[in-house]
Amino acid sequence: MKQYIIDAIHRIPMLQEVSPDEIDIERMGGLNNETYHLTVHDQDYSLRIPGDAEANMIDRTVEKHNNEVAVSIGISPELLFFSDCGLSLTRYISDGETLNREIVNSDKGVPSRIGATIRQLHDCGKKFKFKFRTFKLLDGFLSQLDRKGMEKLPDGYFECIDHGISIQKILDENPVDFVPCHCDTIPENFIFGHDRIWMIDWEYSRMNDPYFDLATFALSSYLSHEQEIEVLTGYFGRSPSMADYARMAIYKAFVDILWTPWGIINDTLGNDRVDYSYYTVDRFRRCLDLMSREEFSCYVKTVQMH
Repeated sequence: MKQYIIDAIHRIPMLQEVSPDEIDIERMGGLNNETYHLTVHDQDYSLRIPGDAEANMIDRTVEKHNNEVAVSIGISPELLFFSDCGLSLTRYISDGETLNREIVNSDKGVPSRIGATIRQLHDCGKKFKFKFRTFKLLDGFLSQLDRKGMEKLPDGYFECIDHGISIQKILDENPVDFVPCHCDTIPENFIFGHDRIWMIDWEYSRMNDPYFDLATFALSSYLSHEQEIEVLTGYFGRSPSMADYARMAIYKAFVDILWTPWGIINDTLGNDRVDYSYYTVDRFRRCLDLMSREEFSCYVKTVQMH
């Protein structure tokens, strides 16, 4: 076990006296962070060693509060320790299976169940700290890039931002109530337990337009149109309207605009867990394709009409 992992474990009061020989450890994953499954004296935990919060525009105080809210409504595992820098220890879901794109696309019932789980969060009646503003967060990401980083952004990217900002104004003129949102609903942030679906990793959680969570899951799971309808049906408990689908589709474009520079930031940080150059190009191509389609203009008009 590497020394920095031992040091992180010993910063947690309940594990300070545990020797490395008493710990079984298994790497689990993570993009910004490193996560590990720890077994100590027959107790199982999930350890998160945080990445660069400043570069990734993460507020750990907000994250901790929102994580605690999620625990209180039974949708996130018990939080045992959370430091100011984001080092955390949670109860490990021993009977759980972490979701991934392959599972989503091989099990017909998964999209609907995820839609219902997201609705459970949105309907909890609690308040998260702070509001999520897509283009404000994007400004923060862009400020992290130096001139060389800016040059790595794909051609046409800033034109897409301008287009997106004009559409955001239309959404603001036709608002929906902001609700507690996860804001990073990739498949890997869901764990299937025997009696519920858990959600983890609350770094970007805020009050937000609920369609942002739905769009993020649809994009990151590479869902077909039919599967997107399944997610919305699970979320609403009914067949979605054209306005429902249109608002989600607009946020699909926004999500890809937002996370394009994030890939470049993590590439420059030397994070080698993902091919971020491919991640950036792939996201922008998908965004450009969606926003250039004739039906995308129809989605905007539909929102304006409702």
